Amino acid sequence: KRVAVPLAPPPPPPEAPTIDYTEREITVTWPLANAPAPSDGGEVLPSRPLGPPKPPVEYTVYDATNPAALTKLTPSPIASPKYTDKRIAWGEKRCYTVRSTVRLGSATVESDAGPPECKVLVDSFAPAAPKGLAAISSAGAINLIWEPNTESDLAGYIILRGTPHEGATDTPELEPIGPPVTETRFSDAVVAGTT
Repeated sequence: KRVAVPLAPPPPPPEAPTIDYTEREITVTWPLANAPAPSDGGEVLPSRPLGPPKPPVEYTVYDATNPAALTKLTPSPIASPKYTDKRIAWGEKRCYTVRSTVRLGSATVESDAGPPECKVLVDSFAPAAPKGLAAISSAGAINLIWEPNTESDLAGYIILRGTPHEGATDTPELEPIGPPVTETRFSDAVVAGTT
């Protein structure tokens, strides 16, 4: 079977990507491979290229954590210079490289891999504040209940308490009561009539 192979130079590879991440996803961005150079405002006449228009440059993103065996992350080339990876694993190293890609007829021509960029994923994100806090008073106690947090690495909840001074109108300073608790309820023994 004959296969048509385009005799065209590959596009230039993009520069090293930038890696940012949140608790839920990793965002990989890179500068456009064929971005026009900024004009210095000098006397430059506009130009119009002759011949057929150049095919648009797209991008293929690879996991370069193992440089000897790159793993393609995008099933097909993407037009946007941005890729979102949902594979969050704290403490693991993630490396990415990007190749410029052009489609010539039925063939796809890829550039060499651009310089890789790596980052170790560190969980430096505070858990969300608990929701649905309710206080229920009973004889000699105030019972607190709240909705559970969904973070997989949650260590517990810190209970804070403040008792207003007599005659004070401002909110009292809150201080922790004991070590963190792991359940979503807490009972605080108080004397009747205490705020």
